[in-house]
Formats: sequence, C-alpha cells, structure tokens
Amino acid sequence: MTSGLRLRYNRPVIMWKAIQLCLMVLAATGCDRSPGTSHPGREAIATAEDAATLIQRKLDAIRLSGAPVTLEELDHWAPAPKASENGAIAWTNAFAALTVLPTNAPAFLDRHSTSTPKVRRYFQYILTTNKLALERMHQASGFVQAGYQRDQRDWMFYNSDGTLKRHGFLMGENIQRAAEVLAIEARIKGEAREFEHAVHSITTMVSLSRSLEHPSWGSSGWHDSFIANCLARQTSEWLLSQDLLPLAQLRLLQESFRDAVASETPTRLLIADRCIDIARFQHWEEQIIPSLMWDLWAQMWKQNPDGAHPDGEPPWPTNLVAAMKVDFAKVKDAEFLFYLTEMERLISASRLALPQALQIARNVTATAKEREHQMQNNQVVAYAPRLISIKAASVSLFASITALRQVAETAMAVEQYRTLHEGRLPTELNALVPTYLAAVPTDPFDGRPLRFRLLTRGYVIYSIGPDGQDNGGKDMNSTGYSDITFNVRR
Repeated sequence: MTSGLRLRYNRPVIMWKAIQLCLMVLAATGCDRSPGTSHPGREAIATAEDAATLIQRKLDAIRLSGAPVTLEELDHWAPAPKASENGAIAWTNAFAALTVLPTNAPAFLDRHSTSTPKVRRYFQYILTTNKLALERMHQASGFVQAGYQRDQRDWMFYNSDGTLKRHGFLMGENIQRAAEVLAIEARIKGEAREFEHAVHSITTMVSLSRSLEHPSWGSSGWHDSFIANCLARQTSEWLLSQDLLPLAQLRLLQESFRDAVASETPTRLLIADRCIDIARFQHWEEQIIPSLMWDLWAQMWKQNPDGAHPDGEPPWPTNLVAAMKVDFAKVKDAEFLFYLTEMERLISASRLALPQALQIARNVTATAKEREHQMQNNQVVAYAPRLISIKAASVSLFASITALRQVAETAMAVEQYRTLHEGRLPTELNALVPTYLAAVPTDPFDGRPLRFRLLTRGYVIYSIGPDGQDNGGKDMNSTGYSDITFNVRR
C-alpha cells in the first residue's frame, strides 16, 4: 500500500520499532492470566462450544427476522436491478473515462468566490479533458437505481502474509473527482447564464450521491455521498447567490433534493454492513488479521513522528503474522458476540426517528469505547469495539447527508417564494407551507423544524448539525462541525 505523502524516514529504525511493538503486544496478549484476572469478552463464555452456540443462535435469530446473514443472502435480499435499469453500469463507465486532475490545479472555489481568468482557463481545460466522462455521468443520472457487483465495492482483500491483494476502484478518489468535475461544469455554465445546463450538473451530482446508497455498498458509500452532497449544496449556494434562477429550474432542483431525502434508510444499509462484517469474522485470517497488523503499524507511526509510510508494504515477518493469528483466535468468538450484540442495537435504533437513533448510537459508541479501553488495559487485541464505533458514527453521517439535502430543498422553496413575491423574502419558513413546501423539514439532529435567519444580505437555513448545538447558522469548518447550512447572499 502506497501513501500519497512522502516524508523523511529511516526504514531500518522504523521496521525494528514496528517489530518490537508487535512482539511486545503479542507477548502480552499471549501470556497466561491468573484465574482472578478480568478478561473483557471472555467472561460471557465458558468454552469454545458455548461461544459457537451463542453465535449460531444470534445468526439464526437474524434469519428468523427476515434479514440476511451471508453475502449470498444479501444479494437475494437486496438484488441489483435488471441490467437495463441498473445505473451502476453507466456510472462505472463514466468513472473509467475520468482524467486525473493536475497536481498544480488552483484551489477549488468556495461558494461565494468568483472565477479569475486563470481559474476559468483551468476549468475549461478540465471540462475539455473530461467531456466523455461528463456525457456518461449525465446519462447515468437518468437511472433511478444502482446496484454494484461485489468485486466493485470498496473492500480490501489481503494475502496470507498481510499484503494487499486488491482494492475496490470505485470509492474515494473517483467519486470525489466525478463530483468536482460536475461542480466545475455547473460553475462554468452558471457564469455563462446557461442555467438549465448548470442545474442539470447539480442534479447529476445528487444522482451520483444516491447511487452510493444502495445496500450493495453497505454504509461505506455514505462518506463519498456526503462529499458529493456538500459539493451539490455548495454549488447551488453559489448559483443562487449570483442570480435569480427561473422557476422551472428552482422546482427541478427542489425535486432532486427532496427525492434524495426519501431515497434510502440507514436500516437497510446497516443490515448490509452486518452481512459484510459477518463474512470478515468468518474469514478472519484473511480479513481481520491484516487489519490488526496495519493498526500496529499505525501505532508505530505515532511513536515515531519523524517516520513516514515507506514506498511499499511492510514486509511482515511470518512469525509475527502467525503469532497474531494465534492471539486473535483466543478472543475472536468474544469479539464476534460483542459485534453481533451491539450491531443489533444500532439496527434496531435506526428504525426510530433520527434524533432517537443518534442518541442510541452515542450510547453504543460509549459502550464500545469502554470495552476497547478495558481490553487495552489487559493488553488484549481489540477489533470489534473499533468496528462498532465506526458503524455508530455512520448513523451521524447519514443524518448529516439528510440535513444537507433538507436545507437545499428548503432554500429552493424560499427562492420560489421570492420570485413570486417581487423579491421579498419570507420572515419564517412556515410561510412556505403548503404552497412551496408540504411541511417544514424536521432537523434530523434534534427533531425540531429547520432554522431560518434573515441576514443583512440574504438568509441562512440550517440544521444544528452533529455537535447538537445551535450555533446560529455557523457552517461546518476545518476545526470541527457546527451547523449544516444553506447560505444565500443576495
């Protein structure tokens, strides 16, 4: 695995520190413990047979509820659309046509800045080199459903020695690059007052985000969906701050964001996650052991800040990999049971309204952190607590995506009101109901209506965001989350 970051490092020193760390952890976790010593996860099971029985009961209960357990059952439970209706094929072809953005590219414009001649020339270059990709993305946006094949998803597959075998190619860079190219197209078309084309670029970004929210992805698509929605929101803010869009285009944007809000629920995606993770536990030597080895490598980075990732994969000593397998085998059943128990709590919570689901997700995170801390104190390898913390965080990410779409949908309603009221803005969002909105959307983070504030110039619509605090419409920034906003300065 190669990092894009290149720093000075001393390979012999780093490798020796990594080996020392591995040996220390493995020696500690493999030692005998006195009968009175607490060992998180083990007290719940007396023998391997008991653990196997408990695990099987939980898996049987999942099936009895009608949910899938294996990857094959997942594919039957959430089948991919027919080839003629499957947007995944079209999106895959579009990603394949994307060109690499130059490393010396100008900084991407924020929502309120204007393009300089140099930036416009760069934008035109990007549009020219990505003409085929753009055509394919606009065609793909016409599909309602997208179900990807298993080997196209963002999973890591490892060899027995812990080196990377292959990696899904659709996530990460390709998704973000596609959204950025669409945002650039919207800016260029908007500056040329080609509003219909600009709006089509934004609705294609929204369609891109929705294509990542099929159970075939699990919740792993939410991160890239969030990026695409941020760019769609940002580009829409810029467009509305520059000029008044025609009513037809406002209604088209509003419909796109509204349909996206109702397109998927976190429950189905978390159920898909559970199938994927069950497969990892059942093939733990190939899936979990390499992950744990990489965790040790990351710990070594923290202890040696002058080091950096080498230009290749660490050559894991065979005896250390074997020792890690022996060590994890002692706790894997307890880890698997903890995972299944806490994941069921998350899935049950996801069926509730988002504010209640988020509170339960926070409780699950606290449970996982406590368990991880106990295991670390006893020098026991911890995998399931970290995995559960990631799944709990994905519920908050889903809520953030929902809020981004809601504030954008509501802004389009405000602009329609302004158009039909001689440029006047509403004093409150209730004035939009029922002509422009069926109801004021509910903030997914506290269950109250979205907030609205008139500014000296324009207005802001906002959700209180993941921090749970009303910051008066202060947007997300690099130092942390605040509110999730839609800000129009016109």
